[in-house]
Amino acid sequence: MNEKPPNQPGRRHRPPNRVPGRSSQLRLSHVDVPREIPDQAAIFIFMRKMRGPLMAVLAVTTLGSLGLCLIPGPAGAPPPTAFQAFYFVTFTATTIGFGEIPYDFSTAQRMWVIATIYTSVVIWAYAISRLMTLAQDASFASARRAATFRRTVRRLREPFILVLGYGFIGRSVVKALDVRDRRVVVVDRDNAPLERLGTDN
Repeated sequence: MNEKPPNQPGRRHRPPNRVPGRSSQLRLSHVDVPREIPDQAAIFIFMRKMRGPLMAVLAVTTLGSLGLCLIPGPAGAPPPTAFQAFYFVTFTATTIGFGEIPYDFSTAQRMWVIATIYTSVVIWAYAISRLMTLAQDASFASARRAATFRRTVRRLREPFILVLGYGFIGRSVVKALDVRDRRVVVVDRDNAPLERLGTDN
């Protein structure tokens, strides 16, 4: 019978395959992994990209309306109400031009309207350019496609088969299931194969 030799005095016995200074016990922790992208992702991107232009449009509209309410009008004419001033600034910004309401403006009010018109033209041009840039943004387009896909799948009321990947094998599986009138949802990391999904016979 073999006996394990005792530890020598003055020396500590160290198990093999152990790194000095590091505990041999595993430390486990739980990490929450997100399993879906929020449906409001496209809205969040829109608000983040368009927050500045929208605030600028709101500021010029508010200041234009406030100036018409505070600047004195013609002699004996009451100042326009907040709604009347907002209404005038709104249709002036859209270049409709219904005329001065509720009465002919004073010279000071007309000077304020001129400044408001030129400022609003610049602000609206800036907002429209940012909106056109957002329409071409890759992250925003991806978020809109993801939201459309989630809504389409959520509205399905019949059982469906999930196919991961639309390569050669995935395409064959989809065709076989389509012949049997089975509902199929295809998921692929690349958008190029998915664009051929509606044209494949």
